Amino acid sequence: MDTVTYASTSITAGSTGGRDALLVRIGREFVAVWLDSVVSQMEELDVRPLPDWRTGVAGLLRAGDHFVPLYRPEETLGIARDAATRERCAIVVRAGGSSIALAVDEPLDVLTIDRATLRQPPAAIADDGLVQALTWSNGVLVSVLDAATLVATCQSAAPVNAERPQ
Repeated sequence: MDTVTYASTSITAGSTGGRDALLVRIGREFVAVWLDSVVSQMEELDVRPLPDWRTGVAGLLRAGDHFVPLYRPEETLGIARDAATRERCAIVVRAGGSSIALAVDEPLDVLTIDRATLRQPPAAIADDGLVQALTWSNGVLVSVLDAATLVATCQSAAPVNAERPQ
């Protein structure tokens, strides 16, 4: 299993310049998560299935010395993927005291996004709070995800009676 770990970086509100985000491809969509919320990027995953969890959960993924639930973006983000890429790559995202892994097709790059290039998403996309902003990178539209909403949305996919791994 190949793992890349990222150092926490951020800029303070009101500062000028950019903020780093990890750009990934999921299906035909490009999404970014602020780098200070990304714990690691993993390839060649060892996933342990969890048969009693909902469809959106692929299983448990070892992330360092603990396991995190691996979520499929089809349910959470509504993004279709090619079956050949399922559960081969993931990013581990932390918000508050919780971590989740999100299956992605391909990690692409670390972007420095200038705050001036961020645009409000349309109301139809922004209503659930998952897509925080939109920006362009190398001619493609990128949805910037809110890590706290992503983690909360993924965790709400688990059955109420199931214990969630920390």
